Amino acid sequence: ANALKPKQEVWVIDFWASWCGPCIRVIPELRRIQAAYDDKGVRFISISVDESEADWLRAREQHPMPWHHLRHTGRSPRDFIN
Repeated sequence: ANALKPKQEVWVIDFWASWCGPCIRVIPELRRIQAAYDDKGVRFISISVDESEADWLRAREQHPMPWHHLRHTGRSPRDFIN
């Protein structure tokens, strides 16, 4: 019965990389959606597949995204850095 009840939050999961042109181009639209729905319980998390931490950090600085971030560093689910 609990599975049928609405949840309080919805999560949008965005997979991206600093070298991915389409990923970078969509960031302004993601920011607009995040701002419009933040007070309605919609939460965002971006997961980068960048191998280089420096590239990932530089891209986050150049393209601010005011939500949670992780960077996947390997093949295991444990290989995340936030």
